[in-house]
Amino acid sequence: MKVFKIVLALVLVLVLLIGGAIYYVLTNLNALVKQIVESEGPKITHTTVQLNEVDLEPLKGRGELKGFKIGNPGGYTSEHLLKWDSILLHIDPQSLQTDVIVIEEFGVSGVNIKVEQKGKTTNVQDLLKALPSGSSSSSETSSGTSEAQVRMAIKRLKFADNSVDVITEKFGSANVEVPAFELSNIGDPNVGLTPEQLSAAILKPLMKKAKDAAEDKLKNMAREELEAKLDAKKEELKQKADEEKAKAESKLKAKEDEMKDKLNEEDKEKLNKLKGLL
Repeated sequence: MKVFKIVLALVLVLVLLIGGAIYYVLTNLNALVKQIVESEGPKITHTTVQLNEVDLEPLKGRGELKGFKIGNPGGYTSEHLLKWDSILLHIDPQSLQTDVIVIEEFGVSGVNIKVEQKGKTTNVQDLLKALPSGSSSSSETSSGTSEAQVRMAIKRLKFADNSVDVITEKFGSANVEVPAFELSNIGDPNVGLTPEQLSAAILKPLMKKAKDAAEDKLKNMAREELEAKLDAKKEELKQKADEEKAKAESKLKAKEDEMKDKLNEEDKEKLNKLKGLL
């Protein structure tokens, strides 16, 4: 009987400890997610990562992350490379009890990317080179604990209200609006992706859109500068041609006036001679 009471007491203590741990995790979940994003994010991007606010309600299957920002790689001066105002999450609550957390919708709004050109490369190109490949095999071979890692999949990924600021050494700065776009089925719901792979799968298409938009804008800026130079050259040549024409016309008029004066003198002489005969 005494042994039974001891075992019961131990079980009660264990239940209380587990319950306390669950309560701690649920009540501190937002702070924990913020801490993980800001500590683990730099290992993926090799830059600073900042998240201002987290509001998760896992039992309701919803969440919102506000004020997400990725800093620039070394050597660039703009205040950030990427930032977005808000991320709205809709999670399948039942998936929280499985090996793969399924996010029904991952909606990003208020995206701003600063594409800063330096020499023959940009900060976006440098970030893309630093991102992991995102293949499922890379994480499994990188550590022996991949099976214990949380894995996730996204059914619908949305980006809205996107803009790109292009900062160049030669042409100055310009803003480009990037149309909203969506992607489907990021990761297999049965297998999922590690957080590292999922981060790369989210960032890469967005960075690719920014890179393409920046390249198109740079081509337009270069073409506009070339056209402006051609127009300036045409105007310069036209002015020179007009000046030469004015000089030629002035010389011609002076010659005509000279010939007229000469003819007038000859006519006067003839008239005087005729008067003398009379």
